[in-house]
Parts: sequence; C-alpha cells; structure tokens
Amino acid sequence: MDPIQAYRTIERYQKEQKLAGFAAQPRSLRLQPREKRVIDGGNSLWLLLYADDEVVVRSHLGSYDVLTEGIAELQEIHSGELEIENYSDDLKTVEFIQAVWF
Repeated sequence: MDPIQAYRTIERYQKEQKLAGFAAQPRSLRLQPREKRVIDGGNSLWLLLYADDEVVVRSHLGSYDVLTEGIAELQEIHSGELEIENYSDDLKTVEFIQAVWF
C-alpha cells in the first residue's frame, strides 16, 4: 500500500467509526534473522506499506504472507496484537503507518 492510499484508508476508517481525530506516524522495524516479534497495537490501526520477502505479518484481521501458497488475500490493514515474523536467515525490514486515535 502506498502512503497516500494508507492515509485515505485511515480517514475513511475515522469517519466510519466516528472517531474525533488521529495521529499518523511511520513505523519501520528491522527484524533479526528468524526473529518473531509480537506488538500490542492496542486500538490503533497499522497499515502495511512494505515488507521484505520472507516476512509475515498476522493480526486478528488477517495475514500478509507471500510464503504460503493458496492464500487468496494479502491483508495490509492490521490492529490489535500484531505478530511479525522473519523466516529468513538475513536481516529484514517491514514498514507501517500507525494511526493512533484520540
């Protein structure tokens, strides 16, 4: 997802949920080889901008997983607890825009 599309998605979600406002901040994570990281996203929305190959992102909204055959949809919008896993033996990067509501 590109940043402009991400911002429009955040605005649309804000209106649908009747939320007062939000702050959007970029989040860039570096994952060590074979690292599995769990993030408590709280009630914020995480929009995936970029993930290196061999990186999988999961939340209760779905998965972004290009490694598994047969997955019909790659979920780019996440919330709640995020599980981010690097299946590679190399350092990898994943980038999000995080929308925090106020």
